[in-house]
Amino acid sequence: MWRAVDQDGEVVDVYVESRRKSAAARQFFKRLLRNHDDQPRTIVTDKLASYRVAQRELMPKVHHNTAKHVNNRAEQLHESTRFRERGMGGLSSRVRYNYS
Repeated sequence: MWRAVDQDGEVVDVYVESRRKSAAARQFFKRLLRNHDDQPRTIVTDKLASYRVAQRELMPKVHHNTAKHVNNRAEQLHESTRFRERGMGGLSSRVRYNYS
């Protein structure tokens, strides 16, 4: 799950992808840039390498911060989704049938 949070802690966009790879990060950043008029001054992420690839390609002048504990705001916003995900048995696109 990819989630964009603004400086006020409001969720801007959510993107669900099966893998955390460069193509998914690129698609997520393109979607964010398309839906918002201005580019951010700084993006804060964890140290996943696919973020760096997408950021260099799409937003080369934007500062990319990967310092420890800086992305806590986004991680805390994941808690409600993670709680629901655990109750559902995970995020899945598979259809489950009940033959009773």
